[in-house]
Amino acid sequence: MIDFKLYRRPKFSIDGQQITTLIRLLFLVSLFLIIGLSLSYHKVNLELIYYSDRVDNIQKVMVTLTKLSARLHEVNYLTLANTPQSRKEAQEALQGLPALLDELGALVTSNDPQEHFTRELRKRIFEMYRLQDGSAYTGRNARRPAVEAIKQVQAIIGEMNLVTTRLMESRMQSRDNYKSQIFRYNWLFMLVAIGFMAGTFFLLDRELLRNKKYRVELENKIENLNRSNSELEQFAYSASHDLQEPLRKIRSFTDRIMTRHSGQVSPEVRVLLEKVSGSAERMQQLILDLLAFSQLVLTATDKQEVALNRVLKEAISNLSLIIREKNAVITNDDLPRIRAFPSQMIQLFQNLIGNSLKYSKPGVPPAIGVSYQLVKGAEIENCMPAHRSLNFHALMFTDNGIGFSNDYAEKIFGVFQRLHGREQFDGTGIGLAICRRVVSNHNGYIVARGIQDLGASFTVYFPEEDSGVTG
Repeated sequence: MIDFKLYRRPKFSIDGQQITTLIRLLFLVSLFLIIGLSLSYHKVNLELIYYSDRVDNIQKVMVTLTKLSARLHEVNYLTLANTPQSRKEAQEALQGLPALLDELGALVTSNDPQEHFTRELRKRIFEMYRLQDGSAYTGRNARRPAVEAIKQVQAIIGEMNLVTTRLMESRMQSRDNYKSQIFRYNWLFMLVAIGFMAGTFFLLDRELLRNKKYRVELENKIENLNRSNSELEQFAYSASHDLQEPLRKIRSFTDRIMTRHSGQVSPEVRVLLEKVSGSAERMQQLILDLLAFSQLVLTATDKQEVALNRVLKEAISNLSLIIREKNAVITNDDLPRIRAFPSQMIQLFQNLIGNSLKYSKPGVPPAIGVSYQLVKGAEIENCMPAHRSLNFHALMFTDNGIGFSNDYAEKIFGVFQRLHGREQFDGTGIGLAICRRVVSNHNGYIVARGIQDLGASFTVYFPEEDSGVTG
């Protein structure tokens, strides 16, 4: 027999399913790391923005204090001059202080110490206004109280500058710390991304190398398979012509001898001639079955949408004589439409139903049921890993015949395999091998189960693919 296995899996420490699992695990770990880092990065970024804003606020406070100090120096100078013109200019300079105080108050609303200093400044500056509003300017020291008030205000501004400077240093240090954290998170992001990409590249590269080896071996196997198929076609041609011709002559000559020379042939010779004729007939039938099996290897047509209800009716019609002869009862569920080779599906149904009819119990009308359900590939015994996630049409053929032991559940699908002698049941032992070949041509599975003297079941699985609705 020809070995139709396309390739043998090379030995690897990690198979394709494990690589897929590793890639998914690597992706999930990287995803969680990136999400965690993103949340931390967002938090650090918010803190950085906060302290940057605080630093900007402190800088504005310091600028405002500088303006206040400069304005007070001007007022102090003009006050000391103590001339009508300088007093007038001092009054004008004082007019700008309320606006600066309001600006300072708006900047320090969130800082209690600075708010305290601002309130003191406002109080002292109002005192300055009261002293500057005096109209008597007699004597050298007439303006001393106003000058003293200005000095007190400047002292408060100086203290406020010291506090603000320390606060500025603290906030700048916090801002710089968060800046460095931002850089660290950027590096972590980059390392995680590089790690994920490197790991994925390594696993995918390994899988590509594996697939390349598979492809090379597969191409070699396909070439060998094509060569074997060509030799099988030659054999089929020889079987259908060259081998059948001698058998036809043997049958023809034995029939002629028994017909024309029946009076001259002894009973012993007649028995021998009948055995020769019977053997030639069985050999001819065997060759025809082998030819039918070999023709299933290659299909010349494309798959079509096939209504399995119609296939079942046609198979029953082809077996109508033996069904009536045995008073068989056949029941079925509503079967789906699938994409298949129509002639092969009829052959499959006919062989499975015919098998149940052949191995029925003597004197018991055969009861054959055809049921249907849609199942997952993972539910199928010995399903290939690539098919586990697919949907399959499951067709179960059950009967109440003589059954068989499950020890032979695989053996019965072999070519020329028989569980019973030729004297008990006719046949060449190729029918179920043809069924398996048909199912294999449709990328499906067939599973046999039997109970001795109670019956058997054959479940056929076809991938859902582009199947239509039931009908």
